[in-house]
Amino acid sequence: MIAFDNITFLIPALVMLCWSIRIFFKENVHNVQLLMVAAMFISALAVICCPYLTLFIMPFYYMALRVQITSHKVSKWNYLIFLPAMICTSLAQDSVIYEIILYLQTLAITAWSFFALHKYRKALAEYYDTTDDSPAETFSQIVIFSAATMAITAIFTFLPDFIAESIPVIVIFSTFITLLVFMIGKYTYALGTLAITYENTENVTTDQRTTEDETKSIILHKELQRIEDEKMYLDPMLSLVSLAEKLNTNRTYLSNSIHKYHNQNFADFINTLRINHAIELMKKGGHNVNIKDVAISSGYNHLQSFYRNFATIMQMTPKTWLAKHHAEAQ
Repeated sequence: MIAFDNITFLIPALVMLCWSIRIFFKENVHNVQLLMVAAMFISALAVICCPYLTLFIMPFYYMALRVQITSHKVSKWNYLIFLPAMICTSLAQDSVIYEIILYLQTLAITAWSFFALHKYRKALAEYYDTTDDSPAETFSQIVIFSAATMAITAIFTFLPDFIAESIPVIVIFSTFITLLVFMIGKYTYALGTLAITYENTENVTTDQRTTEDETKSIILHKELQRIEDEKMYLDPMLSLVSLAEKLNTNRTYLSNSIHKYHNQNFADFINTLRINHAIELMKKGGHNVNIKDVAISSGYNHLQSFYRNFATIMQMTPKTWLAKHHAEAQ
């Protein structure tokens, strides 16, 4: 079993404790962050003073990812995942049943995390209030670093005592685990910079999108022109919520109107306008155009997002487009 009294896990535990406190007291903390904070805080307590809490770590981790990746509300049945932990808290950590439940629980939830992330990755990119796939990337990093942490911890637990207790091994494993849990905390904290208002449209029926919604979407059709006329899409912090506020409507009507009149979701609509704007800038820039400056002037904070969206929309890279444009101009 995990040697919780081993100094190998003490520094990572303190890092998790610091991150959990920092995130808990930050402004605008939301539910998924609180669930991740609970997982990190319990992990720290399990290492420092309460090893019987170990079985509660993965259930909190599962709840956090389930709520945010799949946008499924937590039902009363989901709480059954805590049942094994509650039953086994009285068992000694070196008991066979405790070990089996711990590792089965870890493997099952880790496998589910990768499956859910793969299944809902496109939905994350499409329906989050952002114009790139940073939500999917952020959750990917959390899942990957969490899986790596659990894998390295499992490897350490199977090492013979004379190896596990050697100073070089303790330093190496402690360093790796510390770095991993630091990255988990970093990406969990970063979730606060995203507008966590995932819009699940799978259960919206046709009847719900008629009558009043239809009338409001017609009015919004005229308002959508303002986005282009006033170049609202150049705001790098633009989100579906902030745009809806500027147009004096709500995010649902705005999203439905964009889909109806442009056959695009919010992210694709804004990215299309931005890339078209970038093309105009590159045409005017001639041979001395700076792609990074074009990206920033087109509403992108990250050059990677600009390259990715440009390639998706234009089916070529910005450099290829420039070369082709210059060749045609000659």
